[in-house]
Amino acid sequence: MTTIISQAHEVHAPADLAGDVAAALDFIGGEIFVASVYGLDGVEIIATPEVLPTLATAAAAFDSADLPEHFHLVEG
Repeated sequence: MTTIISQAHEVHAPADLAGDVAAALDFIGGEIFVASVYGLDGVEIIATPEVLPTLATAAAAFDSADLPEHFHLVEG
């Protein structure tokens, strides 16, 4: 078993993203950019259950090559 330690950019998604896919796309893109500027290999977005479906829809619009290797949406 191999343990992988990832340096991820962790951020809480704002509640007002719920239902606004365009804003969620901008939010995810911005957080990916921040992670790349700081040389982090992942992005972990923590969101309420109301916001998660919108973030998932927005994340699906990204090409897999554009998402960091360690990209996670987490309920919290």
